[in-house]
Amino acid sequence: VSPQGGPVERFPLPETGIISFAPDGKRIAFTRIFRDFRTWKRYQGGMAQDVWIHDLAAKASERVADWAGTDTQPMWIGDSIYFLSDREDWKRNLWRYDLRTRQSTRVTAFTEYDVKWPHAGTGQIVFENGGQLYRLDPKAPEPRKITVSLSDDRRLARPRYVSVKDGITS
Repeated sequence: VSPQGGPVERFPLPETGIISFAPDGKRIAFTRIFRDFRTWKRYQGGMAQDVWIHDLAAKASERVADWAGTDTQPMWIGDSIYFLSDREDWKRNLWRYDLRTRQSTRVTAFTEYDVKWPHAGTGQIVFENGGQLYRLDPKAPEPRKITVSLSDDRRLARPRYVSVKDGITS
């Protein structure tokens, strides 16, 4: 529906997984399939996601990331599309597709755990890796870990601590 109101218009693509609008709103980066909650890893079959760009005015799509494995979660920031891919070492890391050079380069290099659930609503990317949150500024060379602290349940207000280690039998 147009911001000015009017009739509902059908979205121009028959199927999409995840989409991210270009800054000018005239194009979108998208995946045709959404399978991020599946339990398969290192998948290279027919449901492997690719990143595409669709020009809304021209009604034309172009695949921009065509690795045989998974390319997913596109995020359009400026003249780049950031996305997750498990290419190279089979660990999902952030990659950057440069719209000018049409080249993809690796942005993060995590080796133990996959990068998961990236979000770029502010022009910076926040993602999870190994149970930790990270923030990546596209202008900075390395992601920075985000420290999260949660208040406890008033343990210092308790009258005393009791060790129960001598009472444990199994």
